[in-house]
Amino acid sequence: MYIDTHIHLSTLNHTDLKSVFKDCMVHKLDTLFIPGTSLEDSIVNIKIAHDYNQNILRILPFVGLHPFNANMQILEKLIIAIDNYLLSKSIVIGNEIFSSDINIMGIGEIGLDKRCEIPLNVQIDVLNTQLDWALRLKKPVLIHCVGAHNELIRLLKSRKINPKGIIHAASFYKETAKIYYDLGFKLGLGGICLNHQSKKFGLQ
Repeated sequence: MYIDTHIHLSTLNHTDLKSVFKDCMVHKLDTLFIPGTSLEDSIVNIKIAHDYNQNILRILPFVGLHPFNANMQILEKLIIAIDNYLLSKSIVIGNEIFSSDINIMGIGEIGLDKRCEIPLNVQIDVLNTQLDWALRLKKPVLIHCVGAHNELIRLLKSRKINPKGIIHAASFYKETAKIYYDLGFKLGLGGICLNHQSKKFGLQ
């Protein structure tokens, strides 16, 4: 069986979710990591995991702010909401209080992305705070990085300790992959890494 370390489900309706889960069974996927990208998205992930977890398919929710949504005030609200959920096992969804015993798998999708309009220094501050949050909760992270691997590696190396986790959709040179591996991270392979024309990972 296989693990999908990065699949977004929060925008799908019931019919589409059931179709996705059926395809997972066909392709021998038994574990799904569903990353959060915003405050709302993260909370919805908990409900999806609660509603659809099965003995044959584990749906593991992550919570966090994507770099496109990097905002320290929103992050503070997310941290308060999730910390309270972990204590009380209840959280507000819309106008209702939702209770669940679903655990939070980790913190993500967090990271750096030079394509977005949010200044990189803001992204770095938000990422640093989320890495500290993951350490406090003793949770792994899902890290997204586009066009900023030098900055991300510099940040990770500057910290005294980092949480364990996965670098999402790895599509960089094998020398960079080794640096992440040496820092204690696993690599989530993106489609480009399975392309035999790609020399970035030397997987041929």
